[in-house]
Amino acid sequence: FDRPGGPRLVRGFDRKIYSAFAELLAPIVGEGNRRSGIHALDLSVAGRFEDYSDFGSTFDPKVGVRYAPTNWLDLRGTYGASFQAPTFLDTLSGSGVGVFPGSFFAPPSGQTSAPNVAFLSGSNPDLDPEEATTWTVGFDAAPSFLEGFEISATYFNIEFKDRIGNPNSVPVVPQAFLDPSADLFVNTNPTLAQVEDLFLSPIVFNPFMLTPADIGAIIDGRLLNIGITNVDGVDFTLSYSADVAGGALSVGVNGSFINTFDTQVSSATPAVSIVDTAFNPVDLKFRGNVGWSNDAFSANLYINYTDDYTDPLPSGDVPVSSWTTVDLSMAYVFTDRSDLLNDLRVTLNIQNLFNEDPPFIEGTRGSVASTVFFDGSNANPIGRFVSLQLQKSF
Repeated sequence: FDRPGGPRLVRGFDRKIYSAFAELLAPIVGEGNRRSGIHALDLSVAGRFEDYSDFGSTFDPKVGVRYAPTNWLDLRGTYGASFQAPTFLDTLSGSGVGVFPGSFFAPPSGQTSAPNVAFLSGSNPDLDPEEATTWTVGFDAAPSFLEGFEISATYFNIEFKDRIGNPNSVPVVPQAFLDPSADLFVNTNPTLAQVEDLFLSPIVFNPFMLTPADIGAIIDGRLLNIGITNVDGVDFTLSYSADVAGGALSVGVNGSFINTFDTQVSSATPAVSIVDTAFNPVDLKFRGNVGWSNDAFSANLYINYTDDYTDPLPSGDVPVSSWTTVDLSMAYVFTDRSDLLNDLRVTLNIQNLFNEDPPFIEGTRGSVASTVFFDGSNANPIGRFVSLQLQKSF
């Protein structure tokens, strides 16, 4: 990259990845051997092996099964594992050591003072990949006795572990010795050799001129594999189609309900639910639609709904209202013409038809003032947006 007024600085990183993937689909019961109560039975097995030059290898399997007791109902389930490698910024962007007197810290329980501290911060070359396990169960149904109706639902359960995070944000560093997960990142009995190694780091901030012999604890505030997240919920879809007034009518809704979204800083800390809080997932979102089309014309109306939730502020939880917007799409195709308009498609799209503002979010959080007064994770501030598209086929 170019540094203004200075030389061109380049820092390169290298990572080699070798991978292999295999998948097997076994149709155990199908059209040739189906019988009453077993219309279809499929088994799928897959696996992915990857070897990274900088942190090792991993194997992640996935298995799935589909069972159809009738010709209108499918039951299915899957189980799988996955991972995400640390980025170069996570592992190689650099770290430093700060040396501070114990008077900067709250003393451990039962003690009158805290030891002098060597505090590590920054990236961590010893990070492992983040991992997750996922399982789902669901069904797809198109009942013959309800012509035109289709419904599907999937329950999902995801457990993330070894998530990369910082065990100490700056405001809570003085409370490090009181943290219930302190054993994961606080060493209250370091050897002199361990401390001396830290003092040899390229970046050492030691304004109080403490020596290695003065240090009684090491706090590892670098990025660590400690976070845990558990999520479960249901994705759902319901649709109906029929021939109406010389065209095709379609009505439907698809959405997601999140039952649990719990996070833990580490296994030693309690789980905290963040669902239905500002800047985090909301428990219920859905998008409904109604449309009609024929050979030349189509029109679709969409309703987008985000459920209400709360904004947890130091002064208390503040309610945030639900948000409903409407989108409209219309298209016309010129056909059976002998001029340039033949096969010209004109599409009009209007997002947020009624120009609904996003729900208000308090712009002050703790001691930090903000000029952003909406939740960008759950709302869009753009307002009504109109677009016109012309598409010509030759």
